[in-house]
Amino acid sequence: MSTEEIKLTNDNYNKGQFFIDSADYKLEDVIDAQYKLLSDLYLDISNSILPEIVNQLQEMKDGALLSGEDSGMENVWEEICVQIQNEKSFEWPMYVITIEGIIEKELDKLPHSFKQVISYMSGLNDEPDMTGYFAHHAIESIKDDLFSVAMNYSNQRIEDYLYG
Repeated sequence: MSTEEIKLTNDNYNKGQFFIDSADYKLEDVIDAQYKLLSDLYLDISNSILPEIVNQLQEMKDGALLSGEDSGMENVWEEICVQIQNEKSFEWPMYVITIEGIIEKELDKLPHSFKQVISYMSGLNDEPDMTGYFAHHAIESIKDDLFSVAMNYSNQRIEDYLYG
């Protein structure tokens, strides 16, 4: 398609002249396709930042561990995995504060439109008309994704701690 054809198409679209007859598609199909597209984009964005969040938690060792020296845990990420898979400790709120801070910093690195997608998709069930970027929604959504990863993550130290 040439530039003129593209411009003509956009001009016609902006004037409300559509090339597709409304009988050719159903609104539900369009909405389903849009939701799928946004959902896939959300997953791509989330999957692109989750490894960095996990990496930062894995780098937190020694003085940052709250489970005690005899736990066998090597880093904060392992402590989080154990608590998600088993039972949350008294110190759990400290882990959550740390996690939310890391997530917030990672979200700050993203383009605004990516943050909007995360925020929109996270609030879709609660506030379907919500647009814009709401950091709290985005942080909660990525935190849920991180906890899903933690629920399924394991290594020998985690196994030893959980099943001794």
